[in-house]
Amino acid sequence: LFFNQNELPLLRDSAVRQALERSAPREEIVAGALAGYGTPVASPIPPGFGVEAPAPHLSSLGGAAALEEARVLLREGGWNINEETGLWEKKMSGEVTPLALSISTGNTPVFVKTAETLKKAWEELAAQVTIKQFEQSDLVGGVIRPRRYEALLFGAEVGRELDLYPFWHSSQRNDPGLNVALYANIAADALLTAARALGDQFAGEGLR
Repeated sequence: LFFNQNELPLLRDSAVRQALERSAPREEIVAGALAGYGTPVASPIPPGFGVEAPAPHLSSLGGAAALEEARVLLREGGWNINEETGLWEKKMSGEVTPLALSISTGNTPVFVKTAETLKKAWEELAAQVTIKQFEQSDLVGGVIRPRRYEALLFGAEVGRELDLYPFWHSSQRNDPGLNVALYANIAADALLTAARALGDQFAGEGLR
């Protein structure tokens, strides 16, 4: 799930991103949407690549503990529950902003089930969530390429060589780049560039 901070300014608030991430029920998604054929992770580096990635925080696997930690993160970030609407809200840029977002995704069972599971968990957190379903061609051409989404639920195939440059380097934020989170960080750019150069060097020496 990729957040677009340009499309939805409230996602620039780190408390919101952390609360949504913490309360995402990873184990329930794996069990339901993937019929158990998956592994919950907390890193862009998938398991099995010889790089030890951090395991998900126990409470981030879902459940009451995850929701309570998410609520604490929001309270500490200045968010409060509106007793009339039942939603979290915060004054941002001079306006009271409710915690509401949409998830854009493909019209296929695995994505629909995943989106519905996220929606259920985040509504229990007291956020308003709308699911927008698209056929594959419409999703790619009308949503992903122009970056018209608040949150994008989409698959990412890293590949056997684990080259993360296309997914996270800031130069790849615009189409046809694959940095659909629009992530930009100077230090990360330097590391991604160095990692790609090192990988090319190994490939040239026949060490892969």
